[in-house]
Amino acid sequence: MSLAAQLPVLGLAVFVAGTPHGALDHRAARSLLEPALGRGWMSAFVLLYLGAAGAMLLWWLAAPGAALAAFLILATVHFGSHDSPSGAPLAVVARGAVPPVVAAAAHRDGLATIFGWIAGEQGAALVPWLAGPGLALWLCAAVGTLALERSAGSRLELIGVTAAFLFLPPLLAFAAYFALLHSPRALRTSLLPGETAGAMLRSALPWSLAAVGLAALGYLLLRDQLPADQAFVRTVFWWLAALTVPHMGLHLLSRRNSPIAIARSSPG
Repeated sequence: MSLAAQLPVLGLAVFVAGTPHGALDHRAARSLLEPALGRGWMSAFVLLYLGAAGAMLLWWLAAPGAALAAFLILATVHFGSHDSPSGAPLAVVARGAVPPVVAAAAHRDGLATIFGWIAGEQGAALVPWLAGPGLALWLCAAVGTLALERSAGSRLELIGVTAAFLFLPPLLAFAAYFALLHSPRALRTSLLPGETAGAMLRSALPWSLAAVGLAALGYLLLRDQLPADQAFVRTVFWWLAALTVPHMGLHLLSRRNSPIAIARSSPG
């Protein structure tokens, strides 16, 4: 399947299936900011969120290769921590690094084209590193994880995701993983006690529309400089990276400030 034919699937996976779980970040922000700021928590949240996203976009513009490398590391940690039952570093690497590393090993030229669209020659130059040293490190982590984890379902999931990135084109594999595994799992963990799925999605809808609107604006700006296919792929991954930075930061703070974390860190 051509890259152009994969783009509608990628768009549906990211903007329709994937956006809602990030669009619930305001709920975590409220629990963190409202006790200190009162009614001003929303303004602070929007400014901080957009500021972090904007800083990532400026990094893309200034040093796209470094920004792509940083995004791959962030995505590895983010996906791996969500998908790993234990949260052990070895398991986080084994799961989170599947998309870039396995795709680089199995579809080297195709991924080099995609990374070139995202970050130019500097982006394409990352692929040999992923397919070489990156693959060696990932294999060690994956073998160790498969040997140490007790859950057969968890081991089968790692094997299945790896197979998807081995046999499917990179964008299709990423779309399937993002829409069918990562996003549904994140949404399930976002449900409040007694909340229905419909109520949760209604809470996410305004922020989802705002995020997709910003992506559409970014695409229109890039469309004047790049062919449509390249502009679309760059928009998707620049947008994902920009939102991943505040999303990860917010949820890291939420976990550290949760009652469980506080209880664990308290003396006695």
